[in-house]
Amino acid sequence: MSSDEQDAALVRLVKDRYQGKQQRALMENEIRAASSALRDISTLLGMINPAYGDSQIDEQMRKAEPWLAPKLVNLVRDYLSTCEKLKEMDARARTLGID
Repeated sequence: MSSDEQDAALVRLVKDRYQGKQQRALMENEIRAASSALRDISTLLGMINPAYGDSQIDEQMRKAEPWLAPKLVNLVRDYLSTCEKLKEMDARARTLGID
């Protein structure tokens, strides 16, 4: 291997290594973001209750959605929708003197 070939191989190695480290750092940040989002949504789902603000759950769902199975996303969305409908029905019932 000539000196020029060795130099080219060395430059390629340095460049590839730098790019690899950048890619690894990006993936680590994405994994940390996923971990944080999943931890937050896990905490909220463990305490799910109609008394809690839907906006807080909805916000955490948006953050965690890329990491969640569609079935869970749909279940929580349906739950929030049902809670909202029940709130409206409860308010209507109160105005009609029911409950």
